[in-house]
Amino acid sequence: MIHITKSGFKCFEWDSTLRRNVEETNMRWAAHLRDCVVLVEEGVTLEDVITFTAAEGYIRLFVGMYTGCDILGLYGELKNGVKPLDLEDKIKYCTVSWAAEIWPGSSVEPTKELQVVYDFHGCGEGNQQWALDLTPLAEIAALPFRLEANASVQRLDEEPYETIRGLAYTPSLLELLDAIFWDISFHGDEAEKMARREMIVKQVREIKD
Repeated sequence: MIHITKSGFKCFEWDSTLRRNVEETNMRWAAHLRDCVVLVEEGVTLEDVITFTAAEGYIRLFVGMYTGCDILGLYGELKNGVKPLDLEDKIKYCTVSWAAEIWPGSSVEPTKELQVVYDFHGCGEGNQQWALDLTPLAEIAALPFRLEANASVQRLDEEPYETIRGLAYTPSLLELLDAIFWDISFHGDEAEKMARREMIVKQVREIKD
């Protein structure tokens, strides 16, 4: 089991002699990234997750290659300062959710298909969700990071369609970091995000005109 704490990533394993979980001091990340579920300590922020990932050499290299993300480059953006939280902000925290879609077969391929999506996003009042991929990292790094019972299964193989929400979600560390770093690096660094936002604003203005 991996705990994301305010002091870093910690791994706990069951000790049958002591009959309790004990912290593993000699971290074997290659064995834990995919197999151990994650718990997040209260007070952990997105900045903490990015900082700890950048500090752990094996995790930084593996997740960087897995997601195609320049983790040290993202971490460098935080050194210029992080915007503090504002009580008036609509986004209160960020999280990773898990969603599965079951699709019907076709006349060509009768086997049903299962598609799984991991999504990193911000959350506000009334379960409002916010995309964060175009937001400068310094503006969202101070957001608390939480894991909740926010998994869902959507049945598209039967009518009427059914969506089961509020399921427990216990990701591995690789799944969690993949969702975060893939999303926040999707549009590149801060300059590339700014250029992308300006292009979208220009397109919206042209459509209105």
